[in-house]
Amino acid sequence: MSKQTKKKYDYIETAVVVMAVITVYVSLLANFSVYYLWPNLKVLWLGIYLPFCLIAFYIRPQLVKESLKVPAMFLVGWALVYMICIVINHDSPPGGLSVSVIQGCVFLSLRSRIEWRVVSVFVWSFSILLCLSIAEYLVFLFTGKGVVLAFLQRGDYNQYFIQLLFNVFRADASLPRFCSLVEEPGLLGTLCCFLLFVTEGEKKYRFPWCIFLISGMLTFSLAFYALLAVYAVYKMRSIKYAAIMAMMIIIGYFSFTEFAETLIVERVTSKDADNRTTEEFDRYFQKSFESGSLWVGNGSKLPYQLEISGGNAGGKVFIYQYGIIGFLMLFVMYNCIFVITTKKLSKPGAVFLLVFWLSFYQRQTIDQAYTVTTFVGEALTSGGGISV
Repeated sequence: MSKQTKKKYDYIETAVVVMAVITVYVSLLANFSVYYLWPNLKVLWLGIYLPFCLIAFYIRPQLVKESLKVPAMFLVGWALVYMICIVINHDSPPGGLSVSVIQGCVFLSLRSRIEWRVVSVFVWSFSILLCLSIAEYLVFLFTGKGVVLAFLQRGDYNQYFIQLLFNVFRADASLPRFCSLVEEPGLLGTLCCFLLFVTEGEKKYRFPWCIFLISGMLTFSLAFYALLAVYAVYKMRSIKYAAIMAMMIIIGYFSFTEFAETLIVERVTSKDADNRTTEEFDRYFQKSFESGSLWVGNGSKLPYQLEISGGNAGGKVFIYQYGIIGFLMLFVMYNCIFVITTKKLSKPGAVFLLVFWLSFYQRQTIDQAYTVTTFVGEALTSGGGISV
């Protein structure tokens, strides 16, 4: 191979990596942010990303895995969920799910070395973004000053936000919570916990690891702290990591006592600690269980009353929509993909899977590019699937 040809192939590979990282950010960015340039940005981006990757794969077949067992498994798993929804419930899943599944198949088709390049670029770029977001957040929190780009409304919800350069905040919140440019603090907290696993144990990723820990703590997301507790128990043998986490938690508590008391302590001790579903939804869920329809789900569209009232999310909603069978198929599929990718299921990998499925109860977005990317990232590093 000539140097010129090799250089061309390197450019193609780098372009695929950059496109994949942009895909992660498109899936992560709050869809009401001023940076979300078009209402159907995810669909528009897929129209660019998919043809580009197909052309790149044709020009450079070495970008693609020799065995496409993993992307095929991913596609079949989600296709079976679709079939149950369409054939039995006479309903079709939302278009956004189809977009996410296609993007996931493209990413999982890449060779492990290139998948890790995507993960690594995302880890570093996201940690830098979070650094800027944290600095802006702290200035805004303690001085009330910042570069305000817009006042925004979130879709049809009666929620209003302030958009700064690197942050969005609830306009009516007495205690503005940190969530950078993503939709909710809980989403950012969950993602940061996943990234703690991906970046642990490597000297060159110590800086991102610390940023993800600080960012997760600043979200004051109960889900993050619950998942962090599992992570902390797993890391107890490492005095260094345990000391760092303990020190940061103590500093964070005394620096943001009001936040910690209101958003964590009071919520844990109240009857409303689990706020993922409403009482009305729980009644529908119980009726579906008693009638037996919960096995195959009730379709992607929630009853009209629940759509109007809102406030329902997480794994329980997913099971109500797509059924216990649908969830079990995805549970088996994702675990198989992890084991195949990791080559050897280690203790860190097993703990990550526990955290991953615990987080599903809080947030069912396991199809999104940011989830699939971090999921594969941990699979590659935890069992020696790739050398970082």
